Amino acid sequence: MNYIKDVYSYFNDTNSSDKIFKTLKSKVLDDFETYKMYKETFNEKKYKLGKALKTNSPYYELYLEGMDSINEYIKTSSNTDIKNVLDSIVKKMAKDRDNDYAKYYLFRLLIEEEMLPFCIPSNNNMIIESRKLLNYFASINHKKIIAGQHTQTVDQEELGHIKNITGFYPKLVGYELLACSKNINAEKDKECMEEVEANKGTLQVALYDERSILTFTWHMFSPLYGSGKSFYSENTEFDCRKIFEDGSAENKAFYKEMDHMSRVLRHFLDYKKPVLFRPFHEADGTWFWWGKYGVKYAKKLFILMHKYFTQEKGLDNLIWVWNSIGDYPGDEYVDIVSVDVYENVKGNRTFADICKEIREKVSDKKMIALAECDKIPSIDELEKENYPFIYFMTWSKEFCLTEKYNTNKYLKEIYHNKNVIKEK
Repeated sequence: MNYIKDVYSYFNDTNSSDKIFKTLKSKVLDDFETYKMYKETFNEKKYKLGKALKTNSPYYELYLEGMDSINEYIKTSSNTDIKNVLDSIVKKMAKDRDNDYAKYYLFRLLIEEEMLPFCIPSNNNMIIESRKLLNYFASINHKKIIAGQHTQTVDQEELGHIKNITGFYPKLVGYELLACSKNINAEKDKECMEEVEANKGTLQVALYDERSILTFTWHMFSPLYGSGKSFYSENTEFDCRKIFEDGSAENKAFYKEMDHMSRVLRHFLDYKKPVLFRPFHEADGTWFWWGKYGVKYAKKLFILMHKYFTQEKGLDNLIWVWNSIGDYPGDEYVDIVSVDVYENVKGNRTFADICKEIREKVSDKKMIALAECDKIPSIDELEKENYPFIYFMTWSKEFCLTEKYNTNKYLKEIYHNKNVIKEK
């Protein structure tokens, strides 16, 4: 939003005219066509807050929730400059509660642009349920951390294991899209076929999962040429660079695969279920075909898929998670930045070091998540570093079901910590 300074001036300049406000209003409507209720009702001369309450506007409800977070931020933040600015604006707005609703809308845009804990979605059409989940993440950012666990089978044995040990379930549950591919060529790979068969039916479980925050990982089999676990570079000759050549076999196959997956994901949109979507993960590694020729191609694929899924297919429930510290797609395509950290590749870096690198190389406006890990980070370490991640997700199978990475005692300590969010 290149007009954010104009919005700021409007609320802080006592000489601002109605002409300035009308100009801002026009820009907002042009940029945010998805706020249908706001756009349709703005024609009324006075769209007052009372009117918004009577119509049960979901966006107004979201605004009220946001105000609670703003007030909490003013009370607790150590950033004096932002606190003072917010405090002055909130007080000014409180005096004009009968002003046009558009002013409150502009105020919200200002807050979203200028500070966390608010985030502007990468998709302007994002459904209210997904926006609320983003705002929930923002409300716990640097305060608490959500416990997560990846699963690969219908039985989700990892969840039962955690429940038996700790008395709790993880709040965030990872699901795998591996078996949804139309390009599986694994008849000669027994291990791969067993994994695919075990994964079938898991998305039906996810669709009716009312307890968990959902995150999807997609080990995407190569759209052409591969065999066995062809998401690995070594098992396919598929060249992702050729996807960007119009009319190429690679281009056609990739779009065919995206079209198929969009139909799979649409079920979750129909149920209005938010999904943390993490395609092309570990993009700065070369072990997957999308990273074989460098992260810059994974970045281009991420942008291509974001545009196709949002603009062409209307998958407005997806929350887009970038999983690399490499070549960043841009804030307009990413909602959350994430990293995968396994102890044997972490080296001597602390989690604070990793997060600092993300802030320097990726974005300082996005929340950060630990999308995969073997050993769950020490809560003492996370607390010392001001809870840099909004969630962690332990990987599946032996990473959870054995004590090789997390002992039962340690797992219980994690899940019983008051700053770890979980489910009973």
